[in-house]
Formats: sequence, C-alpha cells, structure tokens
Amino acid sequence: SYLVYYWLANSYGYYVDPAQRDVVYAFSLLWPIAAILSFWTAEKLTEKGTIVPFFKWMIYFVVATLFAFILDGAAGIMRWYTYNTDKLDVTPFINPLSNTPMPALMPFLLGVLMMGVFFLVFNVYTPLRKRRIDETSATLLLAALSVVMSGLLWVTSDLILGFIRS
Repeated sequence: SYLVYYWLANSYGYYVDPAQRDVVYAFSLLWPIAAILSFWTAEKLTEKGTIVPFFKWMIYFVVATLFAFILDGAAGIMRWYTYNTDKLDVTPFINPLSNTPMPALMPFLLGVLMMGVFFLVFNVYTPLRKRRIDETSATLLLAALSVVMSGLLWVTSDLILGFIRS
C-alpha cells in the first residue's frame, strides 16, 4: 500500500527527484519498520489495559506520522528528493530535521494509511480466515485490499484538496 501511495504522490508531481534515481519508491520499503514499531509500542503501552477507547489507533497514527517526518528529514538532509514547490501552496510547513518545506498533508495521509493497514489486518483478515479461505489467498486478498485502500485514500484526499482550493 505504501508503494502505491508513493507512486501516486510521485505521479501527481509532489516529489522532485533531482538525480532521477526514483529513490522515493525505496522509502516505501522502509514502512514495515514503522508498522512493527507502532504495533510493538501500542502493545507495550496497552498491555495492562487503557480507559481511552481508541488509544491503539492513535499510537499507530502518531508513530507513522513521526516516521514520515524522519524519512522526509533524512531525504532532505541527503538531498535525495524534495517536494515540488508548486504543490506547497496549500499547507506548507518546514520539516524540523532538514529545514525543507513539505506539504502538511503528506505525513497526515501516511498516518491514516497506517491505521487503514492495521484495520485490514485486525478486522478483515480474521473473517477471511473463518470463511475457509486458505492463508495464502487471504494474505493476497488483504494485499489487494491495501492497494485499493491506498489508491482510494489518495484520490479522496486529492478531491478534498481540489474542493478546498476552488
């Protein structure tokens, strides 16, 4: 799902890759680190229970947003990619790690995408397995659903931003 997200962001012109190395796509392969880290953090913080109903979901969102800041900060420091200045007219802010401008929507969408991935894993995978679907087919169906989810998330956010701009 993150590979599709970065592909759509690059095709919409949000990223500028000065060396034409397509390094943006390599960042999508680092997102399992954030998923494991957010799952582990949520489990450790809620092992004795919590009174806040959606505490785990907030942790997934916050860890993914912080990871997006770190990735974009590293990319800005190393000059791997920058954001297109034409796309920064809506809600730019400065990444505190690299002092480069970035759209405020990008880390927010990555956090929402992380929550969507965990929703699919926790709430869709188990009913699929109960319907006598073998593990491989359920995993492939889950992967297809995550690709569709990331595409829908990107298109929806683009429609909302288009509505706000007009």
